[in-house]
Amino acid sequence: MAKKSKKSKKVATAEVVTPIVEEVSEAALARKKAFQAAKDAAGGAESLQFKQKNKPWHVYFNQEGDIVCFTDSESPQEDAEWLTHDFTQEQLGMLHGKDLTRYRIRKEETAENVYVIELKPLETVYVSAKEDFLYEIAESKARKWDLQLEVHKDDVVVKLGKAMLEKYADVYPISATVKGQRLIKIFITAPDDPHVMFHYQVVSLADLLGNKGEFKFDVDNDFREYGFYTNKLFDIYSKKIVK
Repeated sequence: MAKKSKKSKKVATAEVVTPIVEEVSEAALARKKAFQAAKDAAGGAESLQFKQKNKPWHVYFNQEGDIVCFTDSESPQEDAEWLTHDFTQEQLGMLHGKDLTRYRIRKEETAENVYVIELKPLETVYVSAKEDFLYEIAESKARKWDLQLEVHKDDVVVKLGKAMLEKYADVYPISATVKGQRLIKIFITAPDDPHVMFHYQVVSLADLLGNKGEFKFDVDNDFREYGFYTNKLFDIYSKKIVK
């Protein structure tokens, strides 16, 4: 009788994995040491975070006030003609997400070493005194008006009054005119000074009538304390500031 062949048993062997130890670079150690020193000097991690959050930023600008760059760390490679001033993060908040070319740094003439960030006046819009008699739209709490500007932080809503809507109820919006004009021009300027302009908007009467008497346009600056002028086409105007 033939003998059964014996099957060889496989012996499982565990693979020995040699752990890989990453070397910590000298630069990383230096950063860790610097952070610890800063934390100790500040009086703890929370105090360090507070100081970093409130750390001023260096803003660089040229002789005309055009903003070149700003940083909270080491100075960039400076141009010999650049000027610099430190601003708080709160002061720089107005530049967040904005086009920096529309802003400038201006030195206060009445105070020493005081600089402000402000919106640049527009230089490309010219108003003809002959063609456009500018009328300032004053803030008013009147209940009845022909046209009102409702000024918010980020936008302006142009509204037609109830009487105007009734007047144009049977008129096709595209055919509507007021004193022969179809366009309402709005100029946002420095307070009490129409010669320094910051925003120019044209609103068509057709757009107002086609949208139940309202038209909203966005602005990239808080204009609630600025001046508002227009080419006077209606009799009663009102400006409402929304806080």
